[in-house]
Amino acid sequence: MLSIGNAIGFIGQEQEVLVRRVVKSMEAVPHETRTFHVFARATSPTVCVLFGDMDRSKIDTFSAIQTFFSEALPFLNHMEMITVNIGVGGTIKGLGSVPQSYEQARAASAFENLKQSGLPVYYEDIQNEIGVAHRIFSADDKNLIKELMHANVASLSSFVLDRYRQLMDAKYCAIKLLRKNTYDFYLFLEECMRQFDFQFKPHGVGNTLTDVDFMNRLGTVISWVDTLVSDVVFHILSKQEKVSSSFIVDQIIRFIDENYMQDIKLIALANEYYINHIYLSRLFRVQTGQNFIDYLTEVRMTKANVLLKNKTLKVKDVAKMVGFENPYYFTKRYKAFFNVTPTDE
Repeated sequence: MLSIGNAIGFIGQEQEVLVRRVVKSMEAVPHETRTFHVFARATSPTVCVLFGDMDRSKIDTFSAIQTFFSEALPFLNHMEMITVNIGVGGTIKGLGSVPQSYEQARAASAFENLKQSGLPVYYEDIQNEIGVAHRIFSADDKNLIKELMHANVASLSSFVLDRYRQLMDAKYCAIKLLRKNTYDFYLFLEECMRQFDFQFKPHGVGNTLTDVDFMNRLGTVISWVDTLVSDVVFHILSKQEKVSSSFIVDQIIRFIDENYMQDIKLIALANEYYINHIYLSRLFRVQTGQNFIDYLTEVRMTKANVLLKNKTLKVKDVAKMVGFENPYYFTKRYKAFFNVTPTDE
């Protein structure tokens, strides 16, 4: 009879395979706590293990769990095509308390440990989070998304991903709630796309919402959402006939002219328009007759030349005002461009 023990929940994608691998892992680990039982419900992807020994104290049992995880995780992490979350229920005494620890383990396994990826989640650490309804997007956020889709769709992706990445600041992530929020966001996008007369079918997200059902990691969901929103942006730009090469280059020229003082990178701009940076470099040269970096340098040097006429400004101040953190590098580029140093002006 089991006197003291803990239920440990494993949630994965394929229950039958998961049960076999969990049992195999348990048997492969040379831990002292050899008494264990595996439970699985036919209607749930959750597998639970209850293990412990007669006359073992609560502290000793907890220590045994820690030892088990340190030795069993390498086996579990090699489970093919399965993502596993592990939850640990409270320590119980007597068989009458088994259901309680079982349900606690199931609840804990529905959370992801964001700070220590792959390690178990203990029920006592997340019990206050159960049932708390956190929303990724507020009503104001959704209104802003609608505005971006109409007026500044190129900024849509960064805004949406920023909201999802804020979840990574927490210690734990409630996977079921994350899925629900993602379902709701997808349906919201679908409704918005109808305003553009689209029969929206994203190309890069597999079977759309079906995929979300099997996601047990925040990082996986973020990647899925990134692909989804990228498709939305491309569809809208295509509808507006604004994906032409001349439009993209015109937008980048305007951006440089207005933001030359910032740290501007070709790769970052290419990502904004979802095109390859090498292709964008060639596109820019064809449209303007200049390389991207040459145009950026020309704008910065021209602005610097004007600023240097103000004798109250130091060279290092002008350098920062036109996007150069290093005044010595700025002086070198200025001399190469004008054939004189900034101090000669």
